[in-house]
Amino acid sequence: MGTEDKWWLNNFKIPEIWSKGITGKGVKIAVLDTGISYPHSDLDLDPALFNDVTKSSSVYSDILGHGTHCIGIIKASNNAIGSTGIAYDSQIYVCKITHDEYGDTAQYQIEGIKWALSQNVDIISISKGDPSEDKNLEAAIIAADSQGTLIVASSGNKIPGYPDDHIYYPARYNTTLSVGGIDENNNPLQDSLLTGETNIYAPGKDILSTYKNNSFTTLSGSSQAAPYTAGICALILQYQRIKKPNFKATAVKQIILSNAGISGFGKIINLENVFI
Repeated sequence: MGTEDKWWLNNFKIPEIWSKGITGKGVKIAVLDTGISYPHSDLDLDPALFNDVTKSSSVYSDILGHGTHCIGIIKASNNAIGSTGIAYDSQIYVCKITHDEYGDTAQYQIEGIKWALSQNVDIISISKGDPSEDKNLEAAIIAADSQGTLIVASSGNKIPGYPDDHIYYPARYNTTLSVGGIDENNNPLQDSLLTGETNIYAPGKDILSTYKNNSFTTLSGSSQAAPYTAGICALILQYQRIKKPNFKATAVKQIILSNAGISGFGKIINLENVFI
């Protein structure tokens, strides 16, 4: 499966952006998720930049594969195997916020955000969410914004038994860039939370990426759209810093929104006038 077959790259002309030398180089991205299945043949990462705030059995024990998939969407190597990450030259910080046994809590998210900020990352990608608000989590989100760190968060998907009249937190907080998923025809995914609260829609259907046990798989959801958008934000940040070295990642949100395409359900990511 070559790059030409990957609609999420081809439809948005990502290889043309790479050809300009815009590959995410110099941008630091933290992925807060289920950990990392590492080593992986298509991921060139630095284990010194791995952390596990849950104190599970191991930071490497991504038993779900979710985190490894999200990381690959951003960072998979530009080679002849698997897929290619949107910002494959970015520096990835891995933070495990899902406990192997006990799952997710707002406190793990908070600790993950604090750790990422201590590493002075530019962008934090979170493909986790909960319908319940948490004031301490909101304080961590505000702290990130104050530091100039952009948080990109998945809006969430419809889940039986869960309310679907709002997107999930932390995506629902004002300073985050909330992301929903679309398919290759720019239609929202069937399980999208179409509440009008999602800032931007990006590819999230059948996205090929790295997976646990040195494998690859395709997955769909706003979980995939968030790291895709985080990768796009890294490309924009690198591009802006060529002329403005002190450009903050938080300012990328407005660039994304002001260039977006308009649809009946919300704004769709559009890069036509971003890299000129």
